[in-house]
Amino acid sequence: MLEPFLHILEGFLGIVAVLFLAYYLTRFYAKKFGTAFGHSQNIKVVDRIPVGKGSSIAVIELQEKQYMVGITEHSINLISALDEKLPSQEEKQISPIADVGFFKAFKTVLTKESEDKDDRDLQ
Repeated sequence: MLEPFLHILEGFLGIVAVLFLAYYLTRFYAKKFGTAFGHSQNIKVVDRIPVGKGSSIAVIELQEKQYMVGITEHSINLISALDEKLPSQEEKQISPIADVGFFKAFKTVLTKESEDKDDRDLQ
């Protein structure tokens, strides 16, 4: 009688362990190899927004100046140099997703799922 419950518990704990390991391994690889994949000390992407399939507009910062560029699959074009600097995420004091702990993120997801279930039950 207790055996089916233990199998379900083992499966649940296995899934939680895989999620936990995947989260921390991706954070580790992002920190260790992030500089090798598109990060630079001199050029920084301040903001970027997609405007169509394979195209976007970005604000980049180079030597304390910011530029708006149009990016397509085949080219990058300067749209304009900005007179006033846009604040970066650090200046806006927005915490990046990478700084959220695993358990806090997991608790947020569980809380949201619980609230959604309660809303459905009330309807």
